[in-house]
Amino acid sequence: MTSVEATASAALTTAREAAQDAINAAVEAVPIAFAPGAADLNAASDATITAVATALKTTEGDVQIEAYATNSDEDAATDLAERRANTVADVLESKGIDRERLSAEGIANPDNVNVDQVKITVTEN
Repeated sequence: MTSVEATASAALTTAREAAQDAINAAVEAVPIAFAPGAADLNAASDATITAVATALKTTEGDVQIEAYATNSDEDAATDLAERRANTVADVLESKGIDRERLSAEGIANPDNVNVDQVKITVTEN
């Protein structure tokens, strides 16, 4: 790797980290959340998703969206979690984020997470 390539790589990493920090701050302040048992975002989530979209526009990294749900019926929990993740992806796309960058994953019956909230991670593309 040349010094120019190394500098460019470091700049991309820094931009990705700054975007992730901004996303984490926004989500911590007002989580992207759903009503229990539903895939509809709560009213406060729109402002948070707008802040997330703004941060994502500063980097070219791909975006992993993880949404969760619980249910004694594993298939029902998976379906709800996937619908939640896709809802967030749809809203981010409506705010100008290229759908090709977005990966939505629904996780059923996870341990140690708030199942009515979402996790967003910026990754390398």
